[in-house]
Amino acid sequence: MEQKRGNIRWDLTPLYSAVLHANLDLCRALIDRGANIDLGTDSAVTPLMIACDRSQTKIVTFLVENGANINLQTGDGATALMYASYKGNVDIVRLLLSHGANVEQTDYTGHFPLVAVAKGGSLEVCRLLVDEWAADVNQQTDEYVDSLMGAAGRGHLAVVDFLIEHGADLQHADVEGYNALMWAMEKGRTEMARHLIAIGAGIHHRNIDGKSAREMAEESGNAEMVDIFRATATDIGRHAKGTDGQQNDQQQQQQQM
Repeated sequence: MEQKRGNIRWDLTPLYSAVLHANLDLCRALIDRGANIDLGTDSAVTPLMIACDRSQTKIVTFLVENGANINLQTGDGATALMYASYKGNVDIVRLLLSHGANVEQTDYTGHFPLVAVAKGGSLEVCRLLVDEWAADVNQQTDEYVDSLMGAAGRGHLAVVDFLIEHGADLQHADVEGYNALMWAMEKGRTEMARHLIAIGAGIHHRNIDGKSAREMAEESGNAEMVDIFRATATDIGRHAKGTDGQQNDQQQQQQQM
């Protein structure tokens, strides 16, 4: 547990505090005087992790070049790469990877760097992990959550399209039976829901409670989301009617021959 008295945190080392204040000169001075570069908070958040979280590129570079352990994990299992991936700093992510960061490392609930960047929304970092470091677009957490769901739930259209282009499963469902469309719906991402439906998301899929995305939208009271599903149903009906009409015309033509 983090120790606090008033606004003072007693679990912070001088080096950690220097990183919090973005003071590179003080970081150098402390390391020169023997400060433990990897000693973190009571929850095992290291100076490198907080520097990644704050996108402090110069301090991250300094810590890495002075031997910071890149693959240490917090009490929850998070790594520096996960912090950097979520924040979307491609320079820091590239630096960590080039110094041995594990692109497939998971935290203690199975979350991994690619799902972190999918939630954060950086297309550039997503490209880096997938195209250059072969991150698996269909890797799943312990609850079967994949990167596509993370991006859909946060409304990151470009990341969603990239993941699908690289083989992400649009119909995959998590442990509760939610697919990417349901993730978007539950978070109120109307444009994302509309986009997912347009590219083929299963609107008739049901979660483990037997509910479809439309039924979930109706229960939530999100009128705009409900309208999307109604419009989709109308379009499907028109398409089916048009197809039937074409078939009838063809049959009549054959009978007249």
